[in-house]
Amino acid sequence: MIHVDALPAIPWRNGGGATRNLAVEPEDAGFDDFLWRVSIAEVTQSGSFSQFPGVDRTIVLLSGDGMVLRSADGSQFALTTPFVPHDFPGETAMDATLTGSATRDFNVMTRRGHARAIVQVWKNGGIVSRDADQAVWYCAHGQYRFLGALVPAGYVLRTRRVMAGVRLFAETPDAILIGALITLKGSE
Repeated sequence: MIHVDALPAIPWRNGGGATRNLAVEPEDAGFDDFLWRVSIAEVTQSGSFSQFPGVDRTIVLLSGDGMVLRSADGSQFALTTPFVPHDFPGETAMDATLTGSATRDFNVMTRRGHARAIVQVWKNGGIVSRDADQAVWYCAHGQYRFLGALVPAGYVLRTRRVMAGVRLFAETPDAILIGALITLKGSE
């Protein structure tokens, strides 16, 4: 378990921001050769998202006013409600316009055909809904207890092989936990 702010900030591919990798597979993979990666990004200015052909993406607003994402085909969505996952293909050309202050976002990327992720958010406890080969857990607020660990706000925990039905216990009334449940091709 590690605090997110203890992780190094890595510049984005397009130079428009920075990210902190919570977990990457394989561990030494870069932006072009990861199987999957989970990170938290700091977005301080409007601009283009980096494109990742062949990659499925999920983004969740953690803090800040959010942003509006517009694709080249004219479609758009407002990422302005915290803790609501939004999925989109990584090859989509996307511009982001901040709606106010800087944001902090939880991001999951999986190489299509090799891995798949479901991002879930729990408020005040819950149960894991599906099996996963690996999981990356981030406590956004409060504290959570599960799988024999107490995870406080700002900390990330990576686990291997998680079974559906695992109970997640909120230790504080404001507790919010985000889980990236990752399944590898061939184990689905």
